[in-house]
Amino acid sequence: MVTWRGVTFHRPRSALLQEHPIFIEMKKLLQEDPRLLPSLLQKIQSSNPDLMGSIWENQMKFLALLNDGTDELK
Repeated sequence: MVTWRGVTFHRPRSALLQEHPIFIEMKKLLQEDPRLLPSLLQKIQSSNPDLMGSIWENQMKFLALLNDGTDELK
């Protein structure tokens, strides 16, 4: 949710996630070494089970967010 000049705009959760520093760092790590995905997901499960539940329910969207823009970095 973003408020500008007294008007509140609701942004999709995926947009907020894409801008989160931890997600950005995770995406960078996975682009460098995709084999890290299982261990990163395990850490998310341990530290934030609700987030892991959301990832599990939206696997394709989560993977699309991780892969978004990877061609631009090469």
